[in-house]
Amino acid sequence: ASRRSLWLLDEPFANLDGPGMAVVERLLEAHLARGGGAMLTSHGVLPITLPATTVRLEHPR
Repeated sequence: ASRRSLWLLDEPFANLDGPGMAVVERLLEAHLARGGGAMLTSHGVLPITLPATTVRLEHPR
């Protein structure tokens, strides 16, 4: 894990199986518990249960 206070993660769950997703979520949870922050991007809904603020960007119609 990184000692950086803010993690910028682009598609961190892409192509991971269930156990891999669980590892990433545990790493995020530990980082947040130490006072860190994270910004994640995804083309879909992120499969996490951590407290989060979600911003959804859509193409204007």
